[in-house]
Amino acid sequence: APFPEILEPVRRMAHGCASSAWTIGFYTLHNWMLALFSEQAQGEAFATRPFLAPAPLAPTGHGVACNGGIRLTGKWSWATGVMDG
Repeated sequence: APFPEILEPVRRMAHGCASSAWTIGFYTLHNWMLALFSEQAQGEAFATRPFLAPAPLAPTGHGVACNGGIRLTGKWSWATGVMDG
C-alpha cells in the first residue's frame, strides 16, 4: 500500500493521543522501510515473532562486514521505539 494510506490510521489515532501516534507512526515507517529490503531480510525479521523495529535514522554509525554478520559502531542520541526493540 502507498505510505500515506498506511499512515491514515496513525493520523486518526493522533486525535486521541499524539504521543502514541508518534511512536506507532515510527514503527509503521520502520516496518515499511524493512518491506523494501530483500525477501531474505524480510524473512529473517518477520519469520518468528511480531516485529517492532526501532530505526535510528541519523547516520552517525559505521558498519563493517565481519564473521557472521555486521559489526556496528557509533553513538546514537535517540531512536524512537528503541526501548521496545
